[in-house]
Amino acid sequence: MVLGNIVLDDTTVANGQGPGLVEDGASYASTTGDVVQWNDDTYYGLTTRTILTGGPMRIAYDTPSTDASFTMAAFDGFPDTILVEVYDSGGSLIFSTSVATPDSTPVPFSHSAADIGSIVLTGPTNGWSPNIDDHEYSAGFSFSITGPCPGQVTVATNGGTPNGNVAFVTGSSLGSFNVNAGPCAGIVLGLQGNVTLRAIRAADAAGAISFPATANAAICGRLYAQAVDLTTCATSNVVFIQ
Repeated sequence: MVLGNIVLDDTTVANGQGPGLVEDGASYASTTGDVVQWNDDTYYGLTTRTILTGGPMRIAYDTPSTDASFTMAAFDGFPDTILVEVYDSGGSLIFSTSVATPDSTPVPFSHSAADIGSIVLTGPTNGWSPNIDDHEYSAGFSFSITGPCPGQVTVATNGGTPNGNVAFVTGSSLGSFNVNAGPCAGIVLGLQGNVTLRAIRAADAAGAISFPATANAAICGRLYAQAVDLTTCATSNVVFIQ
């Protein structure tokens, strides 16, 4: 069944179904702008419900993941060898391999890394992606700022090192900034322009942080913020303060 949607995520409503068609935290889309297809079991030999895209499929994570696993399958009669490319949250290729999908039998794939931002799956023979199922991934190190700006907001992180320190930084725009000093020298942030360390806070025993802060009118709609786990040097998603 063709969903008619360019992007499939947990908010998607297609053909009267949804939201919640897939788990929160990841989205699925074709790199060529084709629609997403939902395939039922028994279709061309498939044994479970799967998703597929015309052209290569990009799986993008809302926050950087540290591990990802899923199964890939072809339609019976349409074998392919899938090029799997793993990118970090900055868009740099960090791993690639080829995986044969001879038929509808699911073939497992998994990869672990400090920062998995997206995965692209290309089926060069048939021109469409593999059928994807059983997708599991870590929530990663996530960061949020909620509340009115200007006003009192709540700054929070999840997925950090238990009892570890987290640094909070801001910049004037999206981009890249090389950290050249401190415990995480060598990492690249996803922001740039007047990059400033705003605070360092300790996570609780579950690796989470939550604290109130005042957002004044001078920063609303003008700054981007990011968190860094100072133990693992994992970087969070970038948040626009608005």
